Amino acid sequence: MKTTDLISKIMLMGALVATGCSSDNDEPNGVKEAERPKIELTAREAKAALDQRNFQIDMFSDYVSTGFAPTDTNLTISPLSSSVAMSILANAADDETAKRVADIMDCDDLDALNDYNTKLLNYLPYEGINAKLKLASNFWYNEKETIDPAFEARFTAIYGSKPQASPFDITTVNSINKWVSDKTDRVFNSIVNMNTLNDLKDFFFANVLYYKGVWVNPFNSGKTTTKEFKSAYGTQNVAMMHQENHFKYSEVDGTKVVRLPYSGDHISMFVILPPESEDVIEFAKGLNSKKFNSLTADMFDPTVDLQLPKFKVLGDNALTKYLLSKGISTQNIVLSGAGLKNKIDFDMFQKTMIEVDEKGTVLAAVTYPDGPTAPTPPTYVDFHANRPFIYVIQEEVSGAVLMAGIIRYIPKEKK
Repeated sequence: MKTTDLISKIMLMGALVATGCSSDNDEPNGVKEAERPKIELTAREAKAALDQRNFQIDMFSDYVSTGFAPTDTNLTISPLSSSVAMSILANAADDETAKRVADIMDCDDLDALNDYNTKLLNYLPYEGINAKLKLASNFWYNEKETIDPAFEARFTAIYGSKPQASPFDITTVNSINKWVSDKTDRVFNSIVNMNTLNDLKDFFFANVLYYKGVWVNPFNSGKTTTKEFKSAYGTQNVAMMHQENHFKYSEVDGTKVVRLPYSGDHISMFVILPPESEDVIEFAKGLNSKKFNSLTADMFDPTVDLQLPKFKVLGDNALTKYLLSKGISTQNIVLSGAGLKNKIDFDMFQKTMIEVDEKGTVLAAVTYPDGPTAPTPPTYVDFHANRPFIYVIQEEVSGAVLMAGIIRYIPKEKK
């Protein structure tokens, strides 16, 4: 392959997995998870945290506007994985690219973002009785190159691992794949090959996000029945889960939102059902941080007649168009911040998977650049997701958005 044809691929792994349980207690199996601590932030770090929370929601709506083809069936994307990848790029790239990446991320103080990420990446990893969350990053560089000592120290401090000098041969391929497999509990076993390293020539980096949890209120599989789902392509008969329970709920201008917490009560799936008259993609284009915050700000606690389809969706997201829409060309980038000298071209992609059933949720993402008195709220509402909807999975202490997506069609289960 000619040098001009090379597409360098900067790799970020994100895998989030949640599995289920069978109890209807406040916590699965009647066991309470340990209370999660708060993150102690300085004023500068708190501003960076708010900027990142807003950026991750805005990225979802911006991606739908710029990179999501209307003919695509479904969408699932990991804003958190994307933001970690972009922060690594900002630290490794030349000054001009670093500033442009930081601007996209609503970051006017990269040092503050780095300080916040240091705390976030230490806070999020967790293992309890019913939940596990892993977050890890790594950076490999060709042993023939010399890495900048300041970048090495900065990367180690922020991401918790020291960049590794590697021969960039099959042993490096095997090392990367084993690291990813171990960090994702074998969700992803092989993500690179020699073509990847040949294209990149002198570097590779990855971030791995893995989540395993259970619903606080699992669905009873005996109540799952076949019901109609009004998809973007016509009516389908799908496996529809059902329960009546107390959930946080809001309804704003015909948009319904229900919060489904996972065990530990600090990560939740927000399911958003736009008005039936509004196209779900057009709605998602306008679902920026301001609108998301308004939809989730005043949730109350009625009994919800909840219907939610079981689904499993695979996705391939091309993020390059999104980056270009934000003013970042992925051509002729130099990772001079890391001490590397070669100009590179790259495209950024993200492969994703989400599966939702009675017990919980399985998610995986691989990102690689290959006045009046308020009315009394009702005490009983229905939330029937029998037509296209949006979901957002958020860690609610930090506001980090692990995954977001659009469900327009329920794929048939493969036997």
